[in-house]
Amino acid sequence: MLRVALSISLIVVPDPTTSVGCRGRTLTLTEANRGDTIQVIRIPEGLVRAQLLRLGIWEGSKLTCALKVPAGPMVVRQDDIEIALGRNIASEIQVSPCHA
Repeated sequence: MLRVALSISLIVVPDPTTSVGCRGRTLTLTEANRGDTIQVIRIPEGLVRAQLLRLGIWEGSKLTCALKVPAGPMVVRQDDIEIALGRNIASEIQVSPCHA
């Protein structure tokens, strides 16, 4: 007899249009500069989305660009966590700048 265990997780994703202070033009994450605070507007479907959700990044997440290595990865900070993202992944993430 074959037994299969199935685990389902529910992730509540906040509506990015309801956040205050992070509106305006949309750009890709690669266009953010070190020190910029940004809000994630759109993440493409597929593997990239699944990987970012596992890391706690989804539409509506506020991030700070901690480091931008020329022609290399970008490091973003969310609360006390820093995550390095390759340029290809970062170029697919749409963000909007936040203003204090």
